[in-house]
Amino acid sequence: MKHRDLLSGSDEKNNATVFDMGDVNNDSIPDIVAGYTSKKHIFIYLGKIENNKLTFDPDEKIFLTRDDGSLEAAEIDKSNTQSKSPKDLPSFAPVIIKITDVDLDGNKDIFVATDAWRQVATDAQGQDENFGGSVYLFKGKEPEANRPKFVSLELVKGEYSKNGTMYDFDAGTIGDLNNDGIPDLVIADGNHTGNYYTIITKIENKYNTEPGFMISDYMYRVVGIPPSDLSNNFIKKIKVTVQFDKSLGDGYFEIRYIKNGIKDSRFIDYNNYPLMPGIPGNGKKVSELPDDGSFQTEIEFEYPVPKPQVIIVLKPLNEDSAPHLVKLIYEVETEPARAVIKEFNWSKGAEGIR
Repeated sequence: MKHRDLLSGSDEKNNATVFDMGDVNNDSIPDIVAGYTSKKHIFIYLGKIENNKLTFDPDEKIFLTRDDGSLEAAEIDKSNTQSKSPKDLPSFAPVIIKITDVDLDGNKDIFVATDAWRQVATDAQGQDENFGGSVYLFKGKEPEANRPKFVSLELVKGEYSKNGTMYDFDAGTIGDLNNDGIPDLVIADGNHTGNYYTIITKIENKYNTEPGFMISDYMYRVVGIPPSDLSNNFIKKIKVTVQFDKSLGDGYFEIRYIKNGIKDSRFIDYNNYPLMPGIPGNGKKVSELPDDGSFQTEIEFEYPVPKPQVIIVLKPLNEDSAPHLVKLIYEVETEPARAVIKEFNWSKGAEGIR
C-alpha cells in the first residue's frame, strides 16, 4: 500500500507499524499482531488459508487494545496487582511486539514495549510533556470460539508523571538468556540512556487443589491376558506398587479398587469404592513414606473376578505442593473362573419337591 497500511492504520506521515507473527488462537495458522506507534491501539489479524494462500482481512481485525488504551481481547486479573490497563497511561506507544509462549502452557503470549516520545501531551504552559515507556505482557488464555483471550500485565511500570524515570524502549527481541528453556526479553533504550534491559521470566507452579484421579483398564487387559483365555485367568489378587518423588512436592494419595468393572469412568464417584489395605480414610501422606517414596498394597478377592480395576487418587497439599507419582506397578494372581452358587430356589412339581 503506497499511502496507507490497512493492517495498522499508519500512513507515510504518521510513524510506522510494528508487528510480529504467531499463532495466537491455536488453529495452526499464523496470525499478525500489529501496533501503531502514534496510537494506543494494538490489532490482531487472524490468518486464513484461502486457495492455499495465507490471507488476512483488515475488516475482521480484533482489538487487543483500543485507541484509548482500553482492553478488548484482554482482561484484568483482579487478584494480581500487576494486572493493569494501558488506558491509565498518558502514553502507550508500541515500538516492540514479540509473540512467544512465556509460561509454556500452549497459549501464545505477547510482549509489548513502548516508546517515551511518540505520544506527547501539552501542559498548561503549552510545553510538551514526555512520559516514559513501559513493558506489558498480554498473557494468553485458552481461545474462545477461535478468538484469542489474554490477561494484561504491566511488567515495567509506565510513567504517570513527566518527571519520573524515563524508559525509552526502541528495539528488542526474544531469547532464552539463562538456558532454562523459558523465553526471556531483551530490550534497548537507544535514544535516552543507551542502556539495554533484560526481563528474565520464571514459571511458578500453582496447583489446582481439587483431587485428581485415574482409573486403570480392566486388570486382565493391563497385564496382557487375551480375552480368549480370560475364563482360565480370572483375577484373584492385585498388588499395587507406587513410588513418589518426595523432593518435588507433598500431598496425599489413595488407592481404591473396583471389584466389578465399570462401563463409563466419567460419571463415577471414587469415594463409593473401597480403599486398599493400609490407606487411611483421609489418604496417605507422601512425606510420611520411606525415603525412596514407595508404598505397596494388595487385595485378595474371596472368589476370582473377571474385570476388577484400580483407582489412584492424588490430592495436592496446597497450591504450591502436590504429589509427584513417578512409578506405578500392577501385579496380579489369577485362577480359573468358578461357578458360585449363592442360593437355591426350590419348586414343587406334581411328583413332589425337586
